[in-house]
Amino acid sequence: MKKTLKILLTIIGGILIMVLLNGCRTLNSSVPENRTEDEYVLENSFKPFFDFLAAEKKDLSTVQEYSSYLLEQENPSSTLQHHKIDLERKGNVLEGNYNIGYNDGKPNSTLYKVIYENEHLNYLEEVPQEYDMRLFNLQIHEGVFRKLPIISIQKDHPETTLQTITYKANDNLDFVKEIKNNYNIKSKSYVSITLTNRGYGEFSVDISIEAENGQYISVLNHIDFKEAGEE
Repeated sequence: MKKTLKILLTIIGGILIMVLLNGCRTLNSSVPENRTEDEYVLENSFKPFFDFLAAEKKDLSTVQEYSSYLLEQENPSSTLQHHKIDLERKGNVLEGNYNIGYNDGKPNSTLYKVIYENEHLNYLEEVPQEYDMRLFNLQIHEGVFRKLPIISIQKDHPETTLQTITYKANDNLDFVKEIKNNYNIKSKSYVSITLTNRGYGEFSVDISIEAENGQYISVLNHIDFKEAGEE
C-alpha cells in the first residue's frame, strides 16, 4: 500500500511540474527561441522604425529631421572621408546641407544647400559628387533584424530615454553585399548593426563594416518623426 501511494505521489508530482512548466511557457509563448524576454520587448519598441526601414522609398512627410551619413576609410592609416545629408523641416519642406569632407588629423569639409522634394534630393548649387541615394533610402526588412543574433542591449539609461540594440550581422545579407559591392570591399568583413531609440520618435541605424584588408565603411541614418498634430 505504501509503495503504491509513493508511486502515485511521484506521478502526481511529475504531472504538477509539467503543468507548471507548461504554464510558464504559455506565459512567454510569444518570445522566440533566439531572444530573451527583455530583448524581445525592447525589439518590439522599434516597430515604427522597422516599418520605415522596410519601405523601398522613404515617406518623409511625417518627419521633422532626417540625416544620412557615410564614413569610409581605405585602410587604418588613410584619410577618413565623409558624405552627409542633414535635413530639417521648414514648413512643408525638408531642407538642409550636404556635407562633403575628410579628416587627415584636421577636419576639412564643404557645405552645399539641398532640398528634399518629390522623393528626390535637389541640390541648389553644383556639387562634386551627389549623395548615394541607395544609402539615403536604405531598405532593411524587419524579418532580417528578428533573425540576427543580438550582441548587446541597453534597455535603461540612468539619465536619458536612450535604448540600443546591437546585432551581429554577416556578409551574406543582401544589403550588406550591395554596400560592399558599391564601395569595392572584396575581403571578408565583420559587420555589426546598432539600432538606437532616443525616445519621442527619434531613431537611428548604424551599419559598421570592417573588412579584413583594413577597409572600413559606416552608414548611419537618423530620423525624427513628427509628433501627431504638430505643424
